[in-house]
Amino acid sequence: MKQLDQCKNVAGYIESARRYATQTPGLEPRKAQITMDYAQELEAVQRRCQTVTPQIEALRTPLLLKAMQSGEFGAAAQFVESASREQLLEAGRPELVLHALRTDAMQGDAPAMKILAKRKLPYEVPAPLQRPSELAALQIEERWLRGPEVSALNAAAMKELAKWINPALLGDWTFFSDAQDQTTRRLAQLQSPEGGLNAQERALAAEMLAAHERQQARP
Repeated sequence: MKQLDQCKNVAGYIESARRYATQTPGLEPRKAQITMDYAQELEAVQRRCQTVTPQIEALRTPLLLKAMQSGEFGAAAQFVESASREQLLEAGRPELVLHALRTDAMQGDAPAMKILAKRKLPYEVPAPLQRPSELAALQIEERWLRGPEVSALNAAAMKELAKWINPALLGDWTFFSDAQDQTTRRLAQLQSPEGGLNAQERALAAEMLAAHERQQARP
């Protein structure tokens, strides 16, 4: 399963690594070289992926289902993204998927939180689960949007944009301004006394966020 995941995403990882190494302003030469070495390792993975046939790729969803059924962390969100509507609606499947997503979200899996938050399922997500998932997912997103990775991506993008538009015309606008504003506004709504979460929902969201932080802190 890990090999199938690598093969599905490896091209994007290579592109991101090369862009980071060559377009990040002020990046130390040593870090740039490490990133380029990583890109070369990914290219070796990409060459091995050429042996992954459509027949092998077709095993992805059944394998993810088994992983989800066995309680493998992160498998629920991957199954939802891979499965068809019909597969998600099979007998007994809605209860299984919702339970697995909730379990993974409570263990800190951000993709599971996002699926529950955005109701990316062909059936209803209970509000007492959807609302805490949305709050936790947005808090994770807000931290990422204000973190060093986004700062580096934004700096590289603004450098390219400056070739076409006078930076003075852009003011404080950045490529991530709209996303940051939308996230901030929605967080304010969820945390407001009028339309925000109740105490139990806030506690559930806090558990999800704390679990995510523990996952991120693992080596």
